[in-house]
Amino acid sequence: MLEVMGNRKISITRDKFDEITSTLLNETLKKTEEAIKIAKEKGYKVIDEILLVGGSTRMPQVKKALTERFEETEIKVLEPDEAVAKRSRHSCCKRLCKQSKKVLQKKILSQMKM
Repeated sequence: MLEVMGNRKISITRDKFDEITSTLLNETLKKTEEAIKIAKEKGYKVIDEILLVGGSTRMPQVKKALTERFEETEIKVLEPDEAVAKRSRHSCCKRLCKQSKKVLQKKILSQMKM
């Protein structure tokens, strides 16, 4: 059962859903291959894991397809909501560090003027 436009619900089979989203899945595979190619061109000889982040990671066919395509590489899934929280925390910490650095610099400068 899928919710559409906020209030309407439709029934769909897993097979039909997979069929409908197959183009997007193929794009995901292409983008992953491109990213790995770029990494190898930059000197990364071995790609030992692929980290999935985002809403589509909830779709079982995404992990399955990546696992089949990249057999030698571990596929890890980071809970999408957790990924957003971690990114927010990271951004917040960076901002706090910058602010703290500015405050510390001002304190040092003010003490040097005395």
